[in-house]
Amino acid sequence: MLMLVAAGRCASFYLSCILILCAVHADEFTANWMGHLLPVIGNQTLLDLSLPGTHDSMTYDLSDWIADGTNDIPAWLADILHDLPPHLVGPFIRSQGQTQWLNVTEQLNSGIRFIDFRIMYTLGEVIIGHKKWYCIHFVQSHKTALTYLKEIKQWVDAHPKEVITLWFSRHGSECKKGNDQYPGVDDKDKQKFWKEVEQLFSGLLLDNRVSSTNKTTLATLIQRNQRVIIYAADYVKFTASSPYALDSCGNFSGIDNQLHGGTGPGNFNSQLNGYANAEKIKQKDQHRNWLYLESTAEGAPKFEIKDAALIEYFPFIDKKKHIEHCAKGFNIPGLTNWCPKILLELSQLCEYYNQRTLEKAYQQVKAGNYSWGLPNAIYTDAVDVNGTVRTGLKIVTAEGEETSKNSHDLTRYAYVDTVLAVNVLLACQGHEGSAQCSSLIKLLDARRAVYPLTLWEQPERGRHVVWPETEAGGFFTP
Repeated sequence: MLMLVAAGRCASFYLSCILILCAVHADEFTANWMGHLLPVIGNQTLLDLSLPGTHDSMTYDLSDWIADGTNDIPAWLADILHDLPPHLVGPFIRSQGQTQWLNVTEQLNSGIRFIDFRIMYTLGEVIIGHKKWYCIHFVQSHKTALTYLKEIKQWVDAHPKEVITLWFSRHGSECKKGNDQYPGVDDKDKQKFWKEVEQLFSGLLLDNRVSSTNKTTLATLIQRNQRVIIYAADYVKFTASSPYALDSCGNFSGIDNQLHGGTGPGNFNSQLNGYANAEKIKQKDQHRNWLYLESTAEGAPKFEIKDAALIEYFPFIDKKKHIEHCAKGFNIPGLTNWCPKILLELSQLCEYYNQRTLEKAYQQVKAGNYSWGLPNAIYTDAVDVNGTVRTGLKIVTAEGEETSKNSHDLTRYAYVDTVLAVNVLLACQGHEGSAQCSSLIKLLDARRAVYPLTLWEQPERGRHVVWPETEAGGFFTP
């Protein structure tokens, strides 16, 4: 078994103390990281920075009810499935849709500042009554969307130096409008919900008449208390062109949404290329006031869902055949006899490879190669405590867990701290030796050392040290 860890160890007593404090008080730091970094990043705009985010952020609380107008299937079929007893297929579909286990407060406390807030107007967990807005990922959430937004509002009120960004859509489509974005939903129902959002966050929303994401500094946004930025798909019909929202696909604002999640060489190299040119892309997008966003999440492929469903519901089939067929579909060397039963298993495999590209970007910036960087926001899966992503084998259960006999069951990587370190290094160009920059760089190095890049050889679960091959030739090295 081979383990590679991020370079740099705490050699001094000073750094050793920081390391201990980081482990004990991680939530306090990640929960207030903008405030802690403000002396260095306060003069940056949001479109200068990189925000750690979560993909399908609200899927930790999915029910077994298929939502009306849900993603990936025709609206008429979604309506029929919604009326079926949820126990028939709901639990399996939920298992193929859940990408997070931390609740939204825990995500924010772990340093997440970009929330992928997917919603739909649907009936609740009954087949009669009035429709309301729920969060969705094929199945709908237990609680209404407004309930989760109230939880976010409570957190924002308690953290006066933090700024968060949310993106409202049905299924991560920035430019779909009208019925294509929210099937069968009247404009009046969209705008009624938006008014409730405006009332909830009154005094906190970015007012695009006086502030902008590409010109207003972070310090000014905090001083103005405009600390909640919402990008809205179907902006005109959803918000009635409200000045308190940003169009996710407009002439004066938008989201440049790049989808580079996955375990294969193509996505791996796309991530590397994006990070290698991140500063150039950010400058281009900043000029038109667009947020450069990158998804490093992987949805369950159709072959995996089909094989997993056959294995789950058909006891007399040749399960070994379908497990092998599923494994083959991932095209990972040595992976021949494993099929993820739930999406989170695949998410953690994907994060194993995501840590490598993120670490590469950090190391390049650390070495002074400032053409490298990160997007304005990354949204990914399997985010864990202390701002980590889980790269190991064990899935978090509803009861949680913290012990395991397998050395790599609980392995994690310092996702949030690595993103923050890149922000600080880029903001400190030319004055890395200043007291503020030096202390923050040392602090983040110490924090990253708690959850370093960790690679091991376990092909039967899809994990390799020197795969996949890069476009430049040869295999990736951290």
